[in-house]
Parts: sequence; structure tokens; C-alpha cells
Amino acid sequence: MMYFTNVNLRITSLIYLFIPNLIFTGAWFKDIISLPLACLLLLFVFDSIRSELNQDKFSSPITYLPLKDIIVLLLLGIGLCLVFGIGEYRQQTVDWGTNNFKVYDLVNYKWPTYYEKYNTFSSYYWAYYLPTAFLGKLFGIEFCRYIILLWSWIGVFLILMGLYKIGNGLKFVFLFLLFNNGNTLMFLIQMLNIPYLNQFVINSNVRLADFNITFWSPMIASLQWVPQHLIPAGVTTLLILNSENNKNYKLEILVLLCNIIWSPLICIGLLPVVIARYFDKIINPQFYKLIPYFVLMIVPFIPSVLYLISNRAIELSDTNGFIWTKSKFWIEGYVAFWFFNMAVWFFLIKKSLKSSRQKQYLFCALGAFSLLPLYRVGMFNDLLLRGIIPSTFVLGVYVTQQIANLKIQSFKFIAYVCLLCFLSIPSFIRIVEGIRPSSPVTSIAHPFQGEMKNTMDFLKEVYTERALVQYQLQSDSFCEKYLLDTKKD
Repeated sequence: MMYFTNVNLRITSLIYLFIPNLIFTGAWFKDIISLPLACLLLLFVFDSIRSELNQDKFSSPITYLPLKDIIVLLLLGIGLCLVFGIGEYRQQTVDWGTNNFKVYDLVNYKWPTYYEKYNTFSSYYWAYYLPTAFLGKLFGIEFCRYIILLWSWIGVFLILMGLYKIGNGLKFVFLFLLFNNGNTLMFLIQMLNIPYLNQFVINSNVRLADFNITFWSPMIASLQWVPQHLIPAGVTTLLILNSENNKNYKLEILVLLCNIIWSPLICIGLLPVVIARYFDKIINPQFYKLIPYFVLMIVPFIPSVLYLISNRAIELSDTNGFIWTKSKFWIEGYVAFWFFNMAVWFFLIKKSLKSSRQKQYLFCALGAFSLLPLYRVGMFNDLLLRGIIPSTFVLGVYVTQQIANLKIQSFKFIAYVCLLCFLSIPSFIRIVEGIRPSSPVTSIAHPFQGEMKNTMDFLKEVYTERALVQYQLQSDSFCEKYLLDTKKD
């Protein structure tokens, strides 16, 4: 028997999400800025952990977990990482061509990364790659494949453990994975060949001219394509959902801030979850007294925010805009997106909507599903595609709870599981393809293809000039002039 309390999970999650922030702050900014900010970050982390340990004295009794369940979660986590090519044992998605270059550049270039050919510093959320690159600089780039596998495995295990804690067992974990990968409902429209709807529904996407509103990115697909988004979204959302009886608000706010350099898109998507957590506590005197502390906590993250908003893509009007400026079918597309993502599950969440402890999370998640499709950010509408991930975790948790409460032998349980299995066919296919013998096209140690020598080259050749701009810092920006350590030897 082993024990793993919510306090253990919260502290581990904080440390995991915090480590890249410390590396980034210490390496990207001038010493006069980075040293005091790094010390301030460490102070906040130590204070949050101390408060958490004090909270532990008043927490519920220790929950003992069977060793076999821990082993299953560890094997499931490493298995998911391996079949999608993390560690370079199987074929990787096209995006991993960029990921391999990112780590390669971080290991071989001075920090902050500068691309002489393009006369620009990079502007990107580097958190997922930094621990691997940092250790790669120390021990050699050939070890990076193992380091990034271990780093990803830890993150996926934290997600699985968060699910386990919410549902009190493996049954909940597997049901959640089935639900969170159900992304074929829109595809049924094409199968039924409904002429009117087929004007704007293609595969599992609603496409309105150049404005894509997509069915949520499933957990399996997100892990395969964008672990840098999935991992912080899952870890943070489940930490908050597991914290109903915890009053250490310091740690939760700090975890949210740590997400900034992991993914600003995920940070936006997490705001509804955080609002749900605190909207009925803002009048609590204990919480109210902490507001000045929270304001101070923001300070060490300001340079990271300025770095990210100095991105050149902000200048591009064709990657930003409201849905109604792109297509005359926007109302139909919006309604289809909303219905097939949320309304279809109403019969499974209506019970949770009546619960005073749960309805705030569901209402905020539904609000995110309603608002995020209305405005596009990025070439592929990344604000929706990535920013919606936290809300899919919320919706998935409460739908899964309703299914898990049914008797396994009951007709409803069998019917729901069959439905979820059908909807998860694309994810099953991804896993089967990952199990088959294959090898990646590139590696971290050798990411080169043709004339492509770095991340910027890859983006320009494989994607477009617009994708290239999304990774570049504005020339002569405030961040470049006054914050970045541009004179390092």
C-alpha cells in the first residue's frame, strides 16, 4: 500500500510547473532583473509549500492507494508518451519536427535564442522544452531524448493521478480518457450527407472561410501534437478541481501564474476555472486579505508577459478577428460547434448543474465554450483549439462522474461506454499506429531536413511566413531593449 495525499499532489504539481519558470527567468533577462525576480519566485514557492504543509495538518485522513494502481498509472503514462514518439522510439507528428529543432536550438544557441539569419530573437513559450535543454547543455544533446521522455512522463502521470484522486479509482481514469477523446460527432453530419450542414462542416471541424472553429482537441491528439499545452492544462485544472476543501489559495494562484511561460493560451483557458474556484470566496475575509499578496505575486512574472506580448504576430490583423467578419455562415457554424461540443451532453451534466459544489465549474466551462469560438487568435485559431482544453477537462470530469456512478452491468453504462468507444475511434487508431514499428523522421540530436538548419527555417519551409512571424520578437521592442540579456558571452 502507498499513500498520495492531495497535498503531495499539489506540491509536486507546483514544483513541476515552476521549474521552467526559474530557468527562464534566470537565463533570459538581464542579471539586474533576473536575480531579484528569481529570488522572489523562490520565496513565493517556499511560502506556498509551507502553507500547504500547514494545511496538511487539518486535511482529511490519508488515502492509501494500492501499489498496483500506481503501477498501472505509471505504465499508462509512459505508454502514451512512447506510442506518440516522445523519446524517439516511434514515429512523430509533423509538429515534432519543430519540437526537435526547438530543443536543439536551446541546447546549442545562447539564451535568449537569437537567429542571425533572420535578425531576430525568438518569442515563444519555452517552458516544456527548458528542463530538457538545460540538462542537455550540461550532459550532452544525445541525452535529451531520454530527458524529454522522463519530463513528459512525469507530467502525464500527474494528470492521471489527478483524475484518479477525483474519481477514486482506475475506472474513472479510463472512462475519462474515453470521453475526452470523443471527437467524431461532427463527422456524423458528413456520413449522413446533410446538404445544408455540409456547406460548413468538414470532418470534425466547422470551417467558415478561413475561420476554423474546431471540436475540442482530444487528450490523445493533444498529447501527440502539443504536449506543451496539454500537460499544464491538465495538471492545473485537475489540481483546482481536487482543491474544493483546501484553503491554501497562495499555491493555486502561483500555479496559474507559472502557466504563463508554459502556454499563454492555456492561461486564458484556465481563467474560467479559476473564476469558478474563487467567485464565492471573494467575500471571505481570509481570501480578501490575501489580495495584496496576490498582486505582489504577479511582479516576477511581468517580464515573461512583456516578452510574450512582444511577439510580431500581434501586428498581423489576418490572424486575429471576430467570427462574423469571416463568413456569412457564422451563426450556423457557431450553433453547430456549441451543440456538438456541449448541448449533446446536457442529459449527463444536468444532475451536476443542480449541485451547489459543482455547478460553478460547469457554468464557467460552458461560458468558455460559448465565448472562445467568437474570436480568432493565430493561424489555426489556436486560442480556441488550445484554450478550450481546461474546459474540456472540467466537462469531462462531470460527465465521467455521472457515467461512473452507474452500475457496470446496467444498460445505460454499457450504452454510454459503447458510444464513447465509437467516438474515440480516431484516438484508438492513433494508438494502434503508434504501437506499430516505426521511427521518427528527425531527432533532437539531428533535426535537420534539407536546407533547414534551425526552428525558423523549419517554420518557413514546412508551414508559412506567417508561422515564422509567430515565433519572432518585435525588433527594438521594450523587451529587447531593456529586459533581455542580449550581451551574454
